[in-house]
Amino acid sequence: MLRTAMRVFAEEGPEVSLSRIAQRAGVGAGTVYRHFPTKEILIEAVLAKHVEGLVSAADRWTAQATPGDALFGFLLEAIETSAGRRHFCDLLPTGQGWPLAVLTAAARRFNEALERLLRDAQEAGAVRADIRTDDLTALTVGGMALRSAHRDRARGTRLVRLLLDGLRPPCRRRDYWGGHPRHRRHEILHASRSVP
Repeated sequence: MLRTAMRVFAEEGPEVSLSRIAQRAGVGAGTVYRHFPTKEILIEAVLAKHVEGLVSAADRWTAQATPGDALFGFLLEAIETSAGRRHFCDLLPTGQGWPLAVLTAAARRFNEALERLLRDAQEAGAVRADIRTDDLTALTVGGMALRSAHRDRARGTRLVRLLLDGLRPPCRRRDYWGGHPRHRRHEILHASRSVP
């Protein structure tokens, strides 16, 4: 049900009704309301699931790549997957009590994973020493907007890569996206595009 809700919110926006989500999920409205008594509770669950997916992606990149490739590969994947869900930021209510406990816990795990990726990349000399975790978060949000705004997906992705390239020490920027290790660029882009 959460997968369906995530897809419907992404396609139709934050104003979609619980009845519409139930219809798309092929269940009765009562089933949705039993699991999620209010729309806010469903929104929290959807956002938390998305964030937990990013945490899993961070762990996967840490296990399969060198520190620099892990960070850049993860950032590309996060931007690619989140750009297709541009309505998610609009889902956050503005009333008191937000974010709720489940989403807060997921966000904390995400920040911890991002901090680990950044620390490892900096220790490997792959990222500038003056970059902070909140810088990466801001760049990811900016990359999502840039990627979504460009009608040509390939060119939008290229601009995102150029944006992220600014994180690297000047002496390593040319080596990362072009030049000798071209196979690493192909592997990272292929991995980020293969995410469902």
